[in-house]
Amino acid sequence: MAVLTTEAYDLSVRNQIAVERFKASTQKLIDPYLRNIDRYIRQRLSFSNISGYRRDQLENLLKSIAQFNTAQFKAFTKELQGEMVKFAQLESGFSVEALDAAIVGAYTAVKPTAAQLRQQINNR
Repeated sequence: MAVLTTEAYDLSVRNQIAVERFKASTQKLIDPYLRNIDRYIRQRLSFSNISGYRRDQLENLLKSIAQFNTAQFKAFTKELQGEMVKFAQLESGFSVEALDAAIVGAYTAVKPTAAQLRQQINNR
């Protein structure tokens, strides 16, 4: 029967804490972007006389809102990918420590670089 060592248990607890922190911070990341989008749309609509708009003017307004949304999404995606790389580095470090602690001998676990992690994240 396998016995969980104190070191392995500590590693596991620290890893779970890191996972929970990552989840909480990721949920908070999108809030400012959604607020910016909401504020932008409200400003555009409140300063415009919608009833007097012709069809092409309304389409231009919607096009500018779509462009703003795209810019906000790109900014959010960039920040989220950065957070994902940081998290992947933490997870790979945890895995390396856990494997090195579990396998004693000629085996040495190798931690991937940030560039390798970023490439794998972007490939998904």
